[in-house]
Amino acid sequence: MPELIVKIKSKNGQLVVDSLSGESSIMQLKQHVATWMNTLSDNISLMMGYPPKALDDDTKTLSAVGIKSGETLIAQERVSPAAVGGMQLGSSSVPSKDDSSRSSKHHIQSESFNGGLLMRQVVPADNSCLFTSFGFVLNGKVDTSCGSHMRKIIAESVAADPELYNEAILGKPNKEYCDWIRKSDSWGGAIELSVLTHFYAIEIDVVDTINAVINRFGEDMSYPFRCS
Repeated sequence: MPELIVKIKSKNGQLVVDSLSGESSIMQLKQHVATWMNTLSDNISLMMGYPPKALDDDTKTLSAVGIKSGETLIAQERVSPAAVGGMQLGSSSVPSKDDSSRSSKHHIQSESFNGGLLMRQVVPADNSCLFTSFGFVLNGKVDTSCGSHMRKIIAESVAADPELYNEAILGKPNKEYCDWIRKSDSWGGAIELSVLTHFYAIEIDVVDTINAVINRFGEDMSYPFRCS
């Protein structure tokens, strides 16, 4: 039996790593993720926890940073300027027949792998279900306690920018709204999601399963992550 099962979420989808132990290093985990994402381990940034924090020390063991079996991490690929420059220079050249064949084959595999799967996760139907749902896609588990933390983030963000979040936008005076959203019986909606998408720098896509409509928040910001 493996000592650890770690789930990795990224733009590629989800990866399950089950061949490491608590004594394995962050770098060893990055190497698995890099192979999966078809890049170099040095280009991989891993984040864990809530709010997500970067795992910067590659020499530390998984157990040392608090990674337990079943943990869900977020992986992001960093593209260096040199790599971007190389792609731009290469785009003007004409690929050979062999290169075209390999590129086409890789493209087909990538499309097949990145097809994705939309799953519905049931969370408690209380006044904080929106925040619980967002917390689930961030850390992979249903935690009803995350609502109070998100309410605090929203209240502080709104209070810090009364010009943007004015009475016309909020439907009530700025201070009154901040007091209201902190209450556990206040429902979240579009305003709250727009604040969270900017705070976490993540595009949030809300799926209306009844009407088959997707409402996107932060779509125009080119954030590196998207959650639904």
